[in-house]
Amino acid sequence: MEIKTEIDIKLSKITNIETKYKYVPEYDPDGEFEGIRAIVFDSMPYRGKKTKVFGYYGMPDGYNGGKAPAVVLLHGGGGHAYAPWVKLWNRRGYAAVAIDTTGFMPCKKNAGSREGGGDEDFWKRELGDFYEEGYTLPPDNDHMDTAGKPLEEQWMYHALSAAIKANTFLRNESCIDKNRIGVVGISWGGVITSILIGYDKRFSFAVPVYGSGFLGEGIGELCGIFRRNEVKKAWLAEDNFENVNIPVLWLAWNDDSPFSIQSNSLSYNATQKNNSDCRLVLRNKMFHKHRCGWTPEEIYLFADSVVGRCAKMPELLSQPSGREICFKVKSKYKLQKATAYYITSPMTYTSFDKHGDGERNYMSEQWQTMTCDLTEDRISCTLPENCCGYYVEVAFDAGRRDTVVTTEFIQLYDTVLGM
Repeated sequence: MEIKTEIDIKLSKITNIETKYKYVPEYDPDGEFEGIRAIVFDSMPYRGKKTKVFGYYGMPDGYNGGKAPAVVLLHGGGGHAYAPWVKLWNRRGYAAVAIDTTGFMPCKKNAGSREGGGDEDFWKRELGDFYEEGYTLPPDNDHMDTAGKPLEEQWMYHALSAAIKANTFLRNESCIDKNRIGVVGISWGGVITSILIGYDKRFSFAVPVYGSGFLGEGIGELCGIFRRNEVKKAWLAEDNFENVNIPVLWLAWNDDSPFSIQSNSLSYNATQKNNSDCRLVLRNKMFHKHRCGWTPEEIYLFADSVVGRCAKMPELLSQPSGREICFKVKSKYKLQKATAYYITSPMTYTSFDKHGDGERNYMSEQWQTMTCDLTEDRISCTLPENCCGYYVEVAFDAGRRDTVVTTEFIQLYDTVLGM
């Protein structure tokens, strides 16, 4: 059996398996995160034993009955289940469950209340207090090094399984509206989300942050992983984008180190064909951290628009192609400004300390900006002759802080690929 067929069959079966979970109140966070519950649930077997996944689960602040919308939250590399992330969604009227996809368990009550160094004092890759005979931990994130091994040995299979089980957990809660459950993933969680929505068709919306499909087409420091043959055979999200017909917000930093913006643009282009409510947001000066990844207001506006709480984000009725930019925008919000971000040489990535956070692979070029003409619903401008690539950011007033949508990244010359 081909690996993609095996993945499809096994992940489809998981959607029909009940999620057995236990409430572990001794690990409930307190203080500002009081009310969020700590849970563990069973996931798929690994090396002959059942696996356990830890999560934080919270209901909307002030919940007083009815069916609440909800989200599954998937952390990135080096991250865990985060109570602040759950609380952000609870404050905005959503139930949320944040799960650990790498087999870590908390070893302190408020382990999930922070992000940063010293995680080894708060999280352990051991069952500890959660030990039960017959159980083990799922695999850790191995950057897809196990992609050529049997499926049950692969980290990505277990991460996807845990996310599917988390969706089922929410759907089985009587207080949750199962027709309004989304999934949001940051960095590697964004990669998981991009693959997940091609298999679990029960989600009503998705927001992959930083990570996306088409990673083999990018030039960020992690993109080379998705050009390896064993990964290409099994785990390219774009291979299943034809099955994705839900609204997806592709959100990225325009100068990201792990993932470059070609991949997010291609992912938007592919999924927008099936659902015109998909959107792309390439943020300037966003930076790459969990807190940076869950802060943008567009995430919550997009979710609200899908579950029926507000108008849709502005829709770009066409994409630009050359230096002469001209396109229209359909919007119920007032458009405020349009800005072209462009580079004057083909995009390359080199290793240097660009943002004061140490030497990393970053885009060698600096973004230049140019204000476009904005007349009601029409945006136009002429970019300089030396422009090699660009996108256009459209700012709009949704009564919230700093909200934008963007065009795809348009390459006027071939991008130099390399790690």
